[in-house]
Amino acid sequence: MARRFGPGDIFGVPLPDGSMGVGQVLSLEPDALNSVGCVFLSAIVGPQGLSGVPRPIAALLITPDLLKSGVWPVKSSAPVLLPREEWPYEPYRASHWVGVKITGSGIVRALLAAYHPLTPWDDWQDPNY
Repeated sequence: MARRFGPGDIFGVPLPDGSMGVGQVLSLEPDALNSVGCVFLSAIVGPQGLSGVPRPIAALLITPDLLKSGVWPVKSSAPVLLPREEWPYEPYRASHWVGVKITGSGIVRALLAAYHPLTPWDDWQDPNY
């Protein structure tokens, strides 16, 4: 069953060590391949609660699969943290999304794991390339 989510919803992104990264839904973009605008924050949630200052580290249009399935559980809701003029995909709206980049949610999970140094930044680097 697909989970419901909307602008302002704060959700967790499971990380390899059992903690959760933190994200917030900025916008739902049905005309941009049903993507979701999200901001991902520098804080993590572990057994002792919130750790780190929740500063934005990435704002992206992502595929909604892990939000819809509940793998990224919605934990609460709050006013949208990032002002609309800081959404990097916003300029593409006027051109009907031509040229916009949509990132797979699995790639975002890998980004957060590397940011919180749980995996190497160059985990996929080929030393013989």
